[in-house]
Amino acid sequence: MRFSRRAIRSLTARFWNLGLIWKLLIPLVAMTVTVGLLGTFFTVRHLTDQAEIDLEQDLFRRSAAAQAAVRDLRLELADAVNFGANILGVPDAVARSDASAAQELLASVAAVHSGVDLLVFTGIDGTGIVEAVRGANGLRIGVGTDWDAPEVGEDVLARAGPTAPLRTGFVSVDGAWVLATGGPVILDGRVVGTLIVGIGADAVAEAAQERAAAPVEIFNRARSLVVASDDQISDPEPPVVSGAGFIRRIAKVDGRRTATLYGLLDLGSQSVGTLAVRVPTGPAFDAVEGATTRLSLLVILAMAGIVALGVAFTQVILRQVRPLVAANERLGRGDLTARAPVRGRDELGELAMGLNLMAEQLEASQSELEMQVAARTEELERLFRDGAQLEKGRADLFVEVAHEFRNHLFAVAGFAELMRLPSGPPTDPGWEREYGTVIGQAVERMRTRVDQLLDLAGAEAPETAFDFEEVAPAEFVGELRGTMVALARRGEIDLAVSLADDLPVVRADRRRLEQIVMNLVSNAVKYTPPRGRIGLEVRREGERIVFEVEDTGIGIPENAGEHIFEPFYRASGNVAQGGISSSGLGLALTKRLVEGHGGTIDYRSTPGAGSTFTVKLPVARKSRGSPGASEQRGAIPVARGAAPARRPRDR
Repeated sequence: MRFSRRAIRSLTARFWNLGLIWKLLIPLVAMTVTVGLLGTFFTVRHLTDQAEIDLEQDLFRRSAAAQAAVRDLRLELADAVNFGANILGVPDAVARSDASAAQELLASVAAVHSGVDLLVFTGIDGTGIVEAVRGANGLRIGVGTDWDAPEVGEDVLARAGPTAPLRTGFVSVDGAWVLATGGPVILDGRVVGTLIVGIGADAVAEAAQERAAAPVEIFNRARSLVVASDDQISDPEPPVVSGAGFIRRIAKVDGRRTATLYGLLDLGSQSVGTLAVRVPTGPAFDAVEGATTRLSLLVILAMAGIVALGVAFTQVILRQVRPLVAANERLGRGDLTARAPVRGRDELGELAMGLNLMAEQLEASQSELEMQVAARTEELERLFRDGAQLEKGRADLFVEVAHEFRNHLFAVAGFAELMRLPSGPPTDPGWEREYGTVIGQAVERMRTRVDQLLDLAGAEAPETAFDFEEVAPAEFVGELRGTMVALARRGEIDLAVSLADDLPVVRADRRRLEQIVMNLVSNAVKYTPPRGRIGLEVRREGERIVFEVEDTGIGIPENAGEHIFEPFYRASGNVAQGGISSSGLGLALTKRLVEGHGGTIDYRSTPGAGSTFTVKLPVARKSRGSPGASEQRGAIPVARGAAPARRPRDR
């Protein structure tokens, strides 16, 4: 085997190294021998395949025509349902189960839609009110029987409500199959009954056969035969057809070889059964019988093939030249990935190798240059983005700070001006306390903002020092409980604290950790209406301690994203409850402090339902159980409350 492969490779290499004339003559001899054998095979194969394709196309065309005929009848039924269910007086008569009035109205529907063989009015529970059946002796109208047609589905009885779509299916009425469509009768926005109309299955099959110009068979969803357009049945048990597929079967029907195509009978978005179209296979395969005649021509084709092969192997030589031309054109257009195939060591092979070498050198130079340009461009874009973001952040910060201080200074300046009026200070009793209180509050707010800005700047500074120590979460939360309870009571809000058992200690700056927890609780109080609920849960997740604060407040808009952790960011439409002032610095400072502890903070929120902020801090390397954890476990109710919620808002 190794020798054979080596010999083949050697012969192939020698062939491509031959002169052009030998590359033409050698294949001509080999092809003359094989053309007769291959011609016979491919001719018969081609004719058989073509016959199969023609038969398949003919079956699909006829099946589509038959399906279209049934869909047209279904549209006629749907039109009759919509017409009859909305005639003036029908809803009222059906709601009252007035058989006399319903008979007159049903006769009107039957007169307009003369092609309908069955019309039935039923109550909401399927009880028959009036029924019309068209037979050989004309239209017969009488009292309706109770209607139970599982093939049409319970939606026919309007149990799915006024918005339910029309349902269609084959049903048996007095031993005869009928294609029925049903829809609700609605009075004042509620379903009061059902109108069911139908066309006999024989009429359906006749219309489908006429449109398809071939015998058809229709089966219901239980794969039982509903109707056949002639006396012959290809298969009493049709195959199971799923999805949008089709199944073709070949069988003998009445002694003739027949092809039958089975496909789902889809009416709108509903499958009501299977439709089969049957055609004889003889006409499709008549062409195969002419194969003998075609084979007799192969001798002539073999002789002509010598000439044809001369042209074909001229193309073989040209195929060596054309890739060179194509590669040269692509290189000229700037496509440096173009390469020419090297098929030998002749003159064309040497030319192809030289062209490829030149293209490789050009591509390498271009790739190196593009990498350098891309690297420089990316660096410039990054520097530009960073500078723009930094400049915008500084500008926004200055604007916010100036706005905050100007508002408070206006208050101080205004009351100071009142005290310096030429007419003298006010004479109202207690004006000194009132003015002093307003001025003091304004100064206190400015001092608070300055402290927050200093804390934020300190948290962002890379050289900021944290006084780390081992902190037991249970003891730590216990120390803050009184402050949190007072804060919640001031807002008339329930506060519940839940501590897991055996919490390990965390390595944290106690003062900074207190800022983190109190900022989140204070933030929840600001944005939770009175009689709301706030929950603080402390638990362990792996090597992390989780502080989670939930509230039932106003929530955070979905488009806020990570902006809520930016200084002075306030989401549009979010207003603190009870007139409490919000600077927009609390969450920004909290995020910096959490990251300074090597932790993470995220949130989830549902607008109008509340938010949950989650802080995760790493446990100390040598963790121990938190003393007093068992005593701190459980919820600690403080006021009134509801359930917690999720997702973002700006604070």
